[in-house]
Amino acid sequence: MLVIAMIGMVVCVFCQVLFRYVLKLPLFWTEEAARFLMVFAVYIGCSMGIRRDSHLGFTFLRDHCSEPVQLLMKTVANIGIFALNVYIVYYGMNVVLRNTYQISPALQMPMWIIYAILPFAGFLACLQVIEKIIDDFADHKKKTEKGGAAA
Repeated sequence: MLVIAMIGMVVCVFCQVLFRYVLKLPLFWTEEAARFLMVFAVYIGCSMGIRRDSHLGFTFLRDHCSEPVQLLMKTVANIGIFALNVYIVYYGMNVVLRNTYQISPALQMPMWIIYAILPFAGFLACLQVIEKIIDDFADHKKKTEKGGAAA
C-alpha cells in the first residue's frame, strides 16, 4: 500500500509539472490527490516503522541495563505506543463520523474516505505493537533458556 501511494504521489506531481509548465494547462486535482496520498503514506509508514523498529529512539540507558530491565523498558514503551494508537483509532473514528457529508474541493471525494486513514493506520499500528511485544517476550525467553542451558 505504501509503495502504491508513493508511486501515485510521484505520478500526480509529475503530471502537474508537465501540464503546468510544458502544456500550459494546469490540472486542478493533482495537488489535492498528491496531498491525500502523502498523508496516507505517512500513516502507513508509521505502522511500518513500528514493525521494523525504525522509529527514532534513545536507547543509551536501556542498552546499559540487564536483560529483564531492558524487556520491562521495551514493554512499557510499547504499551505507551499502543495507548496512543488506541487514542488515534477512537478519535479518528469520531473525525470520520463527523465528516460524512463533507466533500473535497478538487476531487469531489467524500472526506470520510480520506479521514478513514486515521483509524485504519492506528489499528494497523496496534497490531504491530502487539506483535512486537510478543516477539520481545519470545526473544527474552529464548535468551534465558539458552543462557540457562549453557550455565
